[in-house]
Amino acid sequence: MKIHPSSVLMLAVASFTTRRALVKAFASNSVTSSTASSDDAKAPTEEVDVSSNPLLDQAGLPRFSTIDPENLTPAVKHLLAKIDTDFTALESELSSASPYDDVLPKVEQIQFPLGYVWGIAGHLNGVKNGEELRGAYELNQPSV
Repeated sequence: MKIHPSSVLMLAVASFTTRRALVKAFASNSVTSSTASSDDAKAPTEEVDVSSNPLLDQAGLPRFSTIDPENLTPAVKHLLAKIDTDFTALESELSSASPYDDVLPKVEQIQFPLGYVWGIAGHLNGVKNGEELRGAYELNQPSV
């Protein structure tokens, strides 16, 4: 059975759009509940400085010695917001005749930074597990 590339693209876009809607719904509920129950949670309107976050420096190898558990939540929130913005921009650029081979690299570029950060978080959770890191990991896992 041969699957037409445009069918795969439609499924990928539909899947991502559905996931994005679920993430938005979950994030709006979890921000409200986590702000009340956790001192580490940032208020949704509070500006977070991401320029010095070592998880967002993806120019080379991860700087494991400078990564702290409190870096994870701001990085994930920043990247989820960026994914939402970038994917919305991509959706507006797409036409029904957009070839699969042109769209897939753009989707991969959009999602790569979050995968990089979550890969580091998963590695650290496996090799340097502690109460603070485990809490940050569990807090962010539903959003990712």
